[in-house]
Amino acid sequence: MPKKSSDLESQLEWYYVSTETLVRILIGVVLLGAAITGGVFFFMKRDESASRAKQEIARAEDALSRARQQKDAGLFSKELASAEDMLGESRRDLVSGLNDKATRTAVEVQSRAMKIVAGAGVKSSANVVDTAGDVKIQKANRSTWETLRPSTTVGEGDFIKTGPNGTAEVLWNDGTMYRIRPETLFEVHGAGGPAGANVKLVVGTTDVNTGEKSKASVSTDTATANIGSNASVGMETDARRTNVSSFAGTTTLTDKAGRAVSLGPREQAAALREGGIGPKTTLPESPLLVKPEDNLEIDYKKHEPLLLRWSPVKDASAYEVEIARSRLFVKDSVLDIGASERSKSDVLIGIYEPGSYFWHVRSIRKGTPPALSDWSAPRRFKVTAGDASQSRLDTLPPDLVITQRPNVVGSSVVLVGRTVPGASVTVNGEIADVGADGTFRKVISVGGDGLQAIVIKARTTGGETVKRESVLINSN
Repeated sequence: MPKKSSDLESQLEWYYVSTETLVRILIGVVLLGAAITGGVFFFMKRDESASRAKQEIARAEDALSRARQQKDAGLFSKELASAEDMLGESRRDLVSGLNDKATRTAVEVQSRAMKIVAGAGVKSSANVVDTAGDVKIQKANRSTWETLRPSTTVGEGDFIKTGPNGTAEVLWNDGTMYRIRPETLFEVHGAGGPAGANVKLVVGTTDVNTGEKSKASVSTDTATANIGSNASVGMETDARRTNVSSFAGTTTLTDKAGRAVSLGPREQAAALREGGIGPKTTLPESPLLVKPEDNLEIDYKKHEPLLLRWSPVKDASAYEVEIARSRLFVKDSVLDIGASERSKSDVLIGIYEPGSYFWHVRSIRKGTPPALSDWSAPRRFKVTAGDASQSRLDTLPPDLVITQRPNVVGSSVVLVGRTVPGASVTVNGEIADVGADGTFRKVISVGGDGLQAIVIKARTTGGETVKRESVLINSN
């Protein structure tokens, strides 16, 4: 019996030790499993991030290839070279195992390439929106003058001159618009910077409109005008003086001796050639066009006169009215309607030749010299051949062709296209002026950065045709 008891104790002792050991083994197995699982997860994640980096690098290579194939790729040689260097850095980071960094760099390369492809990285200071009449350009470091065409890029050192019947609209990357009037010589000085779009008005007249995020600096031999945001300014200079009319926003006029005056809305002052700035004067308000509504169509066969009406301005002595075939109101397109000045706030006219016409009005306060308001925003009306022309538009929706790739200038987009004569066109809901031949050109401001949609619609009584374009906006 004792022997049996001893055997039982030894057996119990053996089972007791085995249980404790088993627990330790199980704990070890769990820890080892966790380590193995963590290692597998780590290597899987590393492989996953490496795969993502390889995909983004491949996409960056493709985007750069497309950017190099653009017809204007030569303008972006520095940008392309920088993107190539970044792509090489991304590849080296991938080899070194820095997968997340490689991915971020490859995505940035794609973004830069897309800007070139979409035309958002315009290298020039500005882009010509539209021209009419005799307008020429002398590129920097050249001695010859060439005809200035819409969509031409304009850079530092370029000169633009207009003839007696010439007008040009130039849009800066930051959204500043210059309208260069007839018999003007205009020099591009810089691409912007803290002072904004920087030009020299050698002689002549220009109108300047800045946007919410833009400003401008215009110098002459007599003075400099620093124009703030959301401003509308008219400037004229000759051998005797520089006259500045501030219609909206604020402008600081400084003469060569450093004397300065601040102009607010509807204020005017002149800097004299011999030095000094004359007293500020106030300007009358600009009229608001009342009648007819924009884009009215008139059947010329009815021979009915058209009443043009605008809001009366309290301190105006008279009003100047212009009706033109050109949206830019160049001289040879302005109609002879008798006396251009009117004492009343309406005029009855008779126009019996088919076509599109534009009209605007400004206020005049008599004096020496007279005080002139800014021109009103123009309106358009169309004189048609009635049923004869309408029958061509009654059957099918109009053709609509975008004839040039949308040109991105800062946060603005210049769009050029063609439709049937007589069709009405809108771009993102804004009315575009359609010429007698069906061509149109429209500048719109696009809010927000990144890929933005542009919707173009052409409509006749036969229906509506819609086109969509995408542009990449980088307004910073």
